[in-house]
Amino acid sequence: MSKVRKVLMGEGFKEKNRYFKHHKCPYIIEFVTPPVAIGKDPIHHFERIKTKLGTIKLLRLEDSVKDRLASFFHWNDREGLEQAMDICLERKVDLNEIKIWADNEGYLEKFNTFHQDLKKKQKS
Repeated sequence: MSKVRKVLMGEGFKEKNRYFKHHKCPYIIEFVTPPVAIGKDPIHHFERIKTKLGTIKLLRLEDSVKDRLASFFHWNDREGLEQAMDICLERKVDLNEIKIWADNEGYLEKFNTFHQDLKKKQKS
């Protein structure tokens, strides 16, 4: 991991809480130790983007929202809540899937907060 960190930092990425961000890159990079899971939910299906340098394996949109909501659910991380809403505002996301996941995790009330805040943002 230290070699990866050195390369990314050399390319202008900044590390924050195990995530790498670059002001010119719309994505956050995180290196996850397998098996990949969000809460109690193991992840089996991924998106893939083919580039000239190879294929990048990514979380599906719904799983990205779940990941960001998990930080809100567990640590009241408002930035995670905002990031989850930003994804939903930019792309079509299956909110019912996310609601079922939140209920299974025991956070239906916080999901409802997210959903209400999202509806407000969609109207503005």
